Amino acid sequence: MRIKVLPKQLNVRSLPSPSGKIVEVLNQNEIHEAKKFNSEWYEIDKGFVSAKFTSVEPIKETINLTLAQRTLSIAKSQIGFSEIPHGSNWGKHVQNYLASVGINFPAAWCMAFVYYCVNEACKEMKINNPIIKTGGVMVQWARIPNDMKSKTPRVGDIFIMNFGKGKGHTGFVSKVEGNIIHTIEGNSNDEGSREGFEVCRKPGGRNISTIIGFIRLP
Repeated sequence: MRIKVLPKQLNVRSLPSPSGKIVEVLNQNEIHEAKKFNSEWYEIDKGFVSAKFTSVEPIKETINLTLAQRTLSIAKSQIGFSEIPHGSNWGKHVQNYLASVGINFPAAWCMAFVYYCVNEACKEMKINNPIIKTGGVMVQWARIPNDMKSKTPRVGDIFIMNFGKGKGHTGFVSKVEGNIIHTIEGNSNDEGSREGFEVCRKPGGRNISTIIGFIRLP
């Protein structure tokens, strides 16, 4: 998706790195303030423009993003955050994910990561979070309303995998190519483990046949 942003200020979640004209970053905080840009086109799907825009001047046009688009932008901003130490299910960012579902001890966190991203997007939109507050993948799938479930994927969906005995794995669909979904996942790694150590993209994606279903955000 491409959107046109207006002059003056906007929030940037991570340092821009694509080619072409780039905004000037003023600080190195987790949410970067930016200035001195023209009415250029910035790509949300590259993950470097925040879903939330602010302006010091009256906004003359409205930029509307869906909850799914805002959530995916936030998920992309988390790529590279990892457990400290690896294998601990703990560390600054993982603690934030787990805390969002009320867990204050080391635990598998892929579902907590998903909930955190959706919840942050809901805060930006000032709406209620439509998914279940839980750290359990299969609990989420069992309790989510049927009208939010889909058998076919769309960008921004939450994918659900079932490994049996109450164990599952989840993350976001960032791209669909034939029978493959490209994903952003927490508690994973380059091999796509459900017990990995970071937020990452799975190289090569996942075959849709390994997914039991998708949760569709509004």
